[in-house]
Amino acid sequence: MLVSHDARLIETVECQLWVVEDQNVTPWTTGFNGYREYLLKKLEEQLAAIMPGSGERPDSKTPVVTSKASVKETTKSGGKGGAKNNGN
Repeated sequence: MLVSHDARLIETVECQLWVVEDQNVTPWTTGFNGYREYLLKKLEEQLAAIMPGSGERPDSKTPVVTSKASVKETTKSGGKGGAKNNGN
């Protein structure tokens, strides 16, 4: 018997997967990938229940768009907010 949360180990070892959940033990017949899909769907449903519209997974063909914020450089030697030298 092996008890693990290590996905790579579970996928590597040929074994019968048993899931312990909600005080029950159930043999999982669709393998580890099937269990992973079950968990993702369950999480999507939970997210959709608390945040409508946020539970959907993006389509793998949909590009992920990221944006970069531009940062202005400021100097301490002049302009508004510059450091003042009081001679000390």
